[in-house]
Amino acid sequence: MGDYLTYAKLTTRIPSNELRQLLDVAADGDIETVAEDIIADVEGDVLSYVEARRTPPTAGESAKLAAICFRWFLWAVALDRRSVGEDAQKAHEADVKWLEAYAEGKGSLGDDDEPLQPPDPQQSADTRVFTRDKMKGF
Repeated sequence: MGDYLTYAKLTTRIPSNELRQLLDVAADGDIETVAEDIIADVEGDVLSYVEARRTPPTAGESAKLAAICFRWFLWAVALDRRSVGEDAQKAHEADVKWLEAYAEGKGSLGDDDEPLQPPDPQQSADTRVFTRDKMKGF
């Protein structure tokens, strides 16, 4: 994936004991595997909006996507436990709204590879090869 959020990055923001409790992993469970599975789902969801418009930037180039992935991770974990708070839900809805607008061409990730507008579909047609006049007597 894009490495916008990794287990190592996650543990710099949330201590591992709090993360274990947040993920509801038993003391002998593999917390890293559980977290990485959720991270993969989160990044896949977020990048599906970005890929509608362009090739996703690398993780180091987009702090915006990294922040969205982190908030989306917290929302997904709370949703799994059926305990999404009002602030987390509003933040998630705002992120989804921003990603939808970005996919439609109304926003920027702030890097140089950003297309100014989504490409317009272009159609070209060649002249007709076979016409009634060319086919007379055939």
